[in-house]
Amino acid sequence: MQNLLVISSDLNRFEQFLSDYAKKQRLKPANIYQFGLDQPLSVEEFRQILKLEERHFVNPTLFVLHRFHQTSGIIQNTFLKTLEEHQTNLGFMLVAGNQGLILPTIKSRCDIVTLRLPETKPLTPDYQQMEQTVSQLRGQPGCLLSSLIKLGLKDKKEKALVWLDLFLKYGYFQLASTSDPIWLGRCLKQALINHNLIEINNLEPELALDQVFLS
Repeated sequence: MQNLLVISSDLNRFEQFLSDYAKKQRLKPANIYQFGLDQPLSVEEFRQILKLEERHFVNPTLFVLHRFHQTSGIIQNTFLKTLEEHQTNLGFMLVAGNQGLILPTIKSRCDIVTLRLPETKPLTPDYQQMEQTVSQLRGQPGCLLSSLIKLGLKDKKEKALVWLDLFLKYGYFQLASTSDPIWLGRCLKQALINHNLIEINNLEPELALDQVFLS
């Protein structure tokens, strides 16, 4: 079976993808092993996976390793040989919220699938809308970004990540022409930090957005 690297920070969306994939591959639920759902894999847990992998699997079997972007470089390096030499009836699905934290050697041994959010109007402001928001925040110290952007009750984490991605693209484009590059540069630095904190450490999305312009 093939190895997949699935880029997703939305567990519900991933579970739907896994269900569809299992049907295509005719995988039985009993032959799908999931690891690292609650916390990143430790070295000891990884050793247990390697021991389990040594078993002979008669039926198609899938090992799903969640939070793989939070595993150490040692674990990722050790895993390379397993990805290359595992038995035919066994496949690995590595789930990561941040592709940038996965070793290139791991990525080169997997088919990469990115699960994207469906586009919605609140998540796709153009640069003009972004400029109006940033100008308002700059002109009104103490103004909270969360009061200008309504994340709603559903998918708050994903909406905050999308908005920060757009701000980072807008900000880097504007750095050369802005009248206050120091202020914008400081906001961009905080946006990058908070993007990772939301994605990896589950920092509260509205708090993370507010901190970008209050730093």
